[in-house]
Amino acid sequence: MGARLSTLRCTLALLALGVACEPKPDPSAAASGGQAQAAPKAEAKAGAEAKAEPASPPAWDFAWVGELPEPSCAPKECVAAGLERYDEVLGAEDDLQVRREAYMMQRKACAAGVAAGCYEQAMLLASGLPSGDEDPEQRKARQVELFEHACTEGWGRACYRRGEDHHGTPQAHEWYARAIELYTPACEGGDAAQCSLLAYSIQLGRGAPKDAQNAAQLYAKACRGKDAYGCEMHGLMITTPASRLYMDPPAAIRDFERACELGAPYYGCYQGGVRLARGRGLPADPDAGIELLRAGCAEGEAEGHSDARACTELEDLCREGFEAACN
Repeated sequence: MGARLSTLRCTLALLALGVACEPKPDPSAAASGGQAQAAPKAEAKAGAEAKAEPASPPAWDFAWVGELPEPSCAPKECVAAGLERYDEVLGAEDDLQVRREAYMMQRKACAAGVAAGCYEQAMLLASGLPSGDEDPEQRKARQVELFEHACTEGWGRACYRRGEDHHGTPQAHEWYARAIELYTPACEGGDAAQCSLLAYSIQLGRGAPKDAQNAAQLYAKACRGKDAYGCEMHGLMITTPASRLYMDPPAAIRDFERACELGAPYYGCYQGGVRLARGRGLPADPDAGIELLRAGCAEGEAEGHSDARACTELEDLCREGFEAACN
């Protein structure tokens, strides 16, 4: 996961859990009934099947679209290619041409019936891309059309996003419920990322009754399916009294270690590392904790993340006399 995923989705701190905000989605605010932003978008990275007879996506688009060449990627490959292209922008110089190329890739996927492309195209618009200077009303109308089209085509996260747009109104429940209808069979079919998304909705009580125990079980299932986010969230839930679940710090450490192994430096490497190094909720093991923190620090620096709590924690431990944290 690159900076694209981190930047777009970090909007709300895990205040209920006592965890600072990271460039990641934040469903755990649900532990205290708080509002959170969109869930992780691992489903987009995993790819999506094009429909045999896709419905037509919205036809209107920006004038500059006709000035750019057609992307060379195959439609089902354009989603991941567009995300990677977008990462190049966020990781280096903000280049308008590159942003527009990323948009064109998602546009091609959407036009071919890949719902994830419509969702990602709308997400680019929602984040202020592809240039930020288009008419705000046109931009908003376009992203709404794309989210609703992606939802109609079976992309649950698009339905969920429309629920967020209507949050606090009667229409919100209908959108959230539609998202759950799409997440559920996918999770039952073995899609671990969809299990995390389903858990997220249930944890917040969006589209279904709030149920922390069921959410935790779904996160655990996602973790067993090698979804890093599921591991992170299950670990947080069983170490946070606000979630009102049983507390099991050793099991949580295993979750955090697993998330770290799967490439989640924040709530995986950092949360596991700081608990082990500081002895929070279990006997301290500084060497093991420092090892996790070091993995998180290296991962964060490699991906160009602006927040490097693991690195800061290593510096603090070094100053406190833990020599292994100084190397």
